[in-house]
Amino acid sequence: MTATQILLAWSGGKDCLLALQRLVADPRWQVVGLLTTLNRQYSRVAMHGIHRDILLAQTAALGLPLVEVLLDWPGSNEAYEEAHSRGLVEARMRWPGIRHCAFGDLFLHDVRDYRVRQLGRDNWRAVFPLWGEDTALLSRRFVSEGHRAMLCCVDTQQLDPAFCGRDFDSALLDQLPPGVDPCGEPSRYAFAAVSRCCATNAFSSRISCWPTPRWLPWRTMRPDSGHVLPDVLQPGLELVFCGTAAGRRSAAERAYYAHPGNLFWRALHQSGLTPRLLAPAEFPQLPGFGIGLTDLAKHHVGNDSDLPRDAFDAAALRTKVARYAPGVLAFTSKHGARAALGHAVAYGLQAEPIEDTRIFVLPSPSGQARGHWSLAPWLELARLIGRPKVAA
Repeated sequence: MTATQILLAWSGGKDCLLALQRLVADPRWQVVGLLTTLNRQYSRVAMHGIHRDILLAQTAALGLPLVEVLLDWPGSNEAYEEAHSRGLVEARMRWPGIRHCAFGDLFLHDVRDYRVRQLGRDNWRAVFPLWGEDTALLSRRFVSEGHRAMLCCVDTQQLDPAFCGRDFDSALLDQLPPGVDPCGEPSRYAFAAVSRCCATNAFSSRISCWPTPRWLPWRTMRPDSGHVLPDVLQPGLELVFCGTAAGRRSAAERAYYAHPGNLFWRALHQSGLTPRLLAPAEFPQLPGFGIGLTDLAKHHVGNDSDLPRDAFDAAALRTKVARYAPGVLAFTSKHGARAALGHAVAYGLQAEPIEDTRIFVLPSPSGQARGHWSLAPWLELARLIGRPKVAA
């Protein structure tokens, strides 16, 4: 029997790795390449936000060619579908006659239906090698077969942020709370997958992808012991916001700027720094937009006036800036900027950088500082890093 050529949609996560393993073991299929959608501006996989460097390391280790679908941000669903169609055209040019594409979806019927319709318009057929499988058994099998994955993003309304950055192993599966699917469906958390020992591919060569330390800094969030909220930091970010300390509402909800009266998330959207209005619980998604988060007081909760005098750790902040080297560090209040820089500041771009990172000071979005509020410096910050204004 002649195997049918098939493309695999590759997000860099564990489910697509399991789908690949299933396809390679099935004599009906010959996996000829991988298809990935990437954010053009940030060189990150659109689905999980992992960096293109990791994607290329994965595909090189798997020994499979990659078709990259580049997406502009911000962009519409129509633009996504057009770019995806161009990717399928490229695939057919490389493998004439190919018309099947596989996905690692498990049980979300609306997603499956959308993929079937999308591919059908281009005369392709969608294949779902893992569809309907028991996710509890599938996740345990993933671990027992020697694969590895690391959690790179969590929904903090479903899972403690401390899970982010952890290895996907038996200990983690044992600790998942009731109601959280072990394979992360639907959208509970995302993975950057590493295959330590995969199945034999169509050319009878061994597929191996060995984890290396250089992958570790690309975690979307790092679980820092004792921190009220985890830092959202990694190399290559265009912009990192630095607050003073988590408020009581933020600490309770375990999400940055969570008080309904705080204008932070609205200011991000209104200035064009994010393409839509994000909810506080979506803060782990910010690196996908080139943005990170931290605070001066990582171990304290409350208003600035309630904090002890030694709460602000300016030295630790400078260490983070040196390590991650963001393009711009933006303080979300004059008070925080003064505490970190050691002198009076004005709103806007500061004259002196920290290392190679430019410093910007914003009016506080806190409801308690409404008398000093202005969106204008936020718009100036967006222009500084080249973001268009998308909302009034």
